[in-house]
Order: sequence, then structure tokens, then C-alpha cells
Amino acid sequence: MPIDGETGLPDGAESCLTPFGDPIEHRNNTNPWELGWSWLTGSGPTSQCFGPDDEFTRLYREHSHTQGVLAYFLNKWQRTGKYELGHTYMNDYMLSGFDGAGKYMTDYGTLTTGGLTGNLAYTFLGSHQVRMTPIRENADGSVTWRYTAYNESDIESATHPPVIGYTDWWSDTVGAFVDKVVGDEGPLSPKTQVIEFNVTLGP
Repeated sequence: MPIDGETGLPDGAESCLTPFGDPIEHRNNTNPWELGWSWLTGSGPTSQCFGPDDEFTRLYREHSHTQGVLAYFLNKWQRTGKYELGHTYMNDYMLSGFDGAGKYMTDYGTLTTGGLTGNLAYTFLGSHQVRMTPIRENADGSVTWRYTAYNESDIESATHPPVIGYTDWWSDTVGAFVDKVVGDEGPLSPKTQVIEFNVTLGP
């Protein structure tokens, strides 16, 4: 999938992505607490890239939604033969609507225990975009997929409440106002995260 204005992917995400034939780099030791502090203070890089062996990626992969995405593409796409090699499919994680309210409470409830429960990777990311691309069919009948998650952390996403905070009205009024107040640089300004790993599903 091209990274352009029509995809809705965060600006700067392309700086993290690797061609499908290249190995994914892994050298980022930043944890969710450090990501939060970086966003609060405006320190550190504006884009953070996480490869398959990074701790943040390991934590992200443990979440039930990540596991559900893999199961969905295995059963609904791969085993039915609906997939096309090199074609990118979407399965975003959304906290909008009444269904999202339960996810919201579960994800952010981790903060009350200092991260001892729940999944801090999803707590930090909140709603984010997920892309799955089948890149190789293997001799044993399995398929290797590239999983890529994209997120932009900004003041709007950090302050919107469940349900109403995920409506177009909120984004166009309150969200637009707080984003304008904070601006594009400094504390609470937008930062992007990209998580990327290969996973072999099946046969």
C-alpha cells in the first residue's frame, strides 16, 4: 500500500517501513512509559520504529486483538484462498462507538495498576491502523504475512472521551481546537509509531 494522503496513514510512517524482501531492523528499546514521557515533554524522535524482536513489539503481539487479526486472516482469507500476494488488507483497531467503550476501559485500566495488568502497548497506542500483506507462499502450504501497525499520538487522541470523543463532531470542534493550541512541535505535539513484523500462518 503506498504511503500517501489518501491512505490516512500518519505522516512520517514511511521512514520506518522496509521493502517486503528486506529484513526488518530491530534496535528500539523504548518502552510504553518512555513513549508517553517523550510525547508529554516533546523530547525524542518524532517517529518511533519497532521491529520483530523489540520488546514493544513483543508486548503488542500478546494483545488479544493482534492475535485475533492473525486468526482472522488465516481462517477468512488464507484458508479460503481469497488473498492476493502483495495486496495489502486493513483490520484497524478502533475505540469508537459503544463497542469501543469497553475496549477503552480495558486498555486504559492498565494505568490504575501501573501496568501490572492489561497491555501497555495498546494502552499507549489506543485506536491505530493495522495492515496485513501476504508476501510469500511457502512449500509446506503456509503463507508469510507482513503485519504493520501505524499510530499517531496527538493531544486530540489523548483527550477524547469514549463514544462522543470518536465522532466527527468532536474531531471537528474540540479535537481541532486542542490540536491547534498545542501545534506541531514541543510537548504534546504529534508523534508517530510503526510496528512491523513478519508472521507465518498455516498451513
